[in-house]
Amino acid sequence: MSFKKVAPLPKPKHSRKPLPKPLPKPKKGPKKPPRRPIEH
Repeated sequence: MSFKKVAPLPKPKHSRKPLPKPLPKPKKGPKKPPRRPIEH
């Protein structure tokens, strides 16, 4: 049972590496909404 848990773990770790790159893009998005008075 322990082996089954270790196998799925290494997979999500590789998927997290490509996520850090798309993170910097969403940071620029939230900055635009607060500037728009339409959201208020």
